[in-house]
Amino acid sequence: MITDGEQTVAESGAIIEYLLACYGEGRCQPGAGDTRGWVDYRYWLHYAEGSLMPLLVMQLVFGQLPKQSPWLIKPIARGIHKTVNQRFLAPQLARHMAMIEAYLAEHGQFASSWPSGADIQMSFPLQALSMTRPLDDYPAIAAFIQRIEADAAWQRVVERAGPLSLPG
Repeated sequence: MITDGEQTVAESGAIIEYLLACYGEGRCQPGAGDTRGWVDYRYWLHYAEGSLMPLLVMQLVFGQLPKQSPWLIKPIARGIHKTVNQRFLAPQLARHMAMIEAYLAEHGQFASSWPSGADIQMSFPLQALSMTRPLDDYPAIAAFIQRIEADAAWQRVVERAGPLSLPG
């Protein structure tokens, strides 16, 4: 959530769109007349929170279940975590990662300008995924993450806020 003067905006996609509309000066988003770029930009900007992040949040929640359970039900909680992960979360994430990999292998980024709001929005879930699994089978995703993390703006964020970390 951000507050800009009297305006408060919540939801990361809406925040990115607001900041770019107010302060972007045409940067970080497709230019006028770039219909294909506009469609890709909007799709990936909202895909991050609407499709990919729910799976990562579920993975986080179910991963905490055995850790947070009383000792008596830890074995049941571990079984629930394992079953949900094997039967639903891991296959779904594999499908999503394959789709993202194919797109990035062809385009290298999520919209026609670099970095776009879509690239910024997609950076967190992809960085989070890279912290929980090897990306050996996803070289385009790995290259995208390296490109984001090498960007001067990302370096400034790390200097101010520290490196990205996930809950234990």
